[in-house]
Amino acid sequence: MWLHATARTVEVQASTVGTNSADFWGRALAPECAQNSSSQAQSTFQMSLGSIQCPVQLGTFTDDAETEAYQTAKNASFSNRVVLSGNTALIIDAGALPSSSYTASTFGMTTSCMLIGQNCQMGADLTFNCSKQGFAGAFTRPFGLAITNDSSTPPNSVPFLAAVNINGTQGEFKRYSSSSSVVVSRRNSVLLTVFECSSEVFELKYAQTNGNIQIKSSTPADLATTELLLSPMLPGMMSGYSGFGLDLLAETMATTSNATTLLQQIADSFATAFSQITMASATASTTPVLNDEILTTYLLTTVPKAAVWLLVVADGLYALLVLGLTIGALICSSNPAVRDVQAQLTVRGLAMKVSQQEHRLASVREHQDSYT
Repeated sequence: MWLHATARTVEVQASTVGTNSADFWGRALAPECAQNSSSQAQSTFQMSLGSIQCPVQLGTFTDDAETEAYQTAKNASFSNRVVLSGNTALIIDAGALPSSSYTASTFGMTTSCMLIGQNCQMGADLTFNCSKQGFAGAFTRPFGLAITNDSSTPPNSVPFLAAVNINGTQGEFKRYSSSSSVVVSRRNSVLLTVFECSSEVFELKYAQTNGNIQIKSSTPADLATTELLLSPMLPGMMSGYSGFGLDLLAETMATTSNATTLLQQIADSFATAFSQITMASATASTTPVLNDEILTTYLLTTVPKAAVWLLVVADGLYALLVLGLTIGALICSSNPAVRDVQAQLTVRGLAMKVSQQEHRLASVREHQDSYT
């Protein structure tokens, strides 16, 4: 009973090579971008989008609602979709049904940020100066982003600074006014601070099963690929270019700052949104590729080890009981008195007992002895 009660049915995926032309749900660099990326051997991050010969162009990253990158960032594209797996944002195919089970290759990105406003000089006049990081300016835009050099960051990781100007309603940010990490101004309706962030791009193998995305393996991308995918987010890489998706970042920050009481959650929200929007901009330099595998689901029944061992022990005890009873029966049946009773209990013996009085009490030695 316990064995059946503890049994569970689980799904197991077995793979077959994906050869259906409709299953181009992975992502890789477009051929011309891949050639350009492989030809660059660099050891430090450089903002050189204007020199990259691939489909990445200034017009691709304007905040025009009609562009694929912007549609993807707004989660309105029919071709691409950005999803989160843990703190990693990855780009996948929007046409993959949630019920599909497969593995594929793509790119992903993680970003982490922390508040450093307490280490900077910030004023209500919208100026800031982070002398240690060499970062200074004015909070005249929602975001001011700048690449920085930080030897403590992991290889292929890109450190940058973000000056953040969040506009809210009157009195909205009063709860933060006592913090040394931010400046609250204009009747507590403006929040000013500085983040120190680090982003890293990965080449991923991921699996989708029952609508869930799980990263199977992750390899840091080389610096050339990192530059290609991250540059669209960084103002200054091309003349007159202010960066992609900053309005979407501003919307996310406004929503988060209104919903939380923890400043670090605002930094975490910025990091997540930055990764997601960056992956949306990657639609301009990536192309669909064939799935690695199609996964077929099988049902298996599992039983806890304790239940199995209990069944084995119970079977062993039952076998010993049967063996003991058998040996006991053999020993008992070898007694002549038992054989006498056996003979008398036969149909013939019972008939003789009734019909022949003189032999009723006579003993027999064999089953075949007659009552005559």
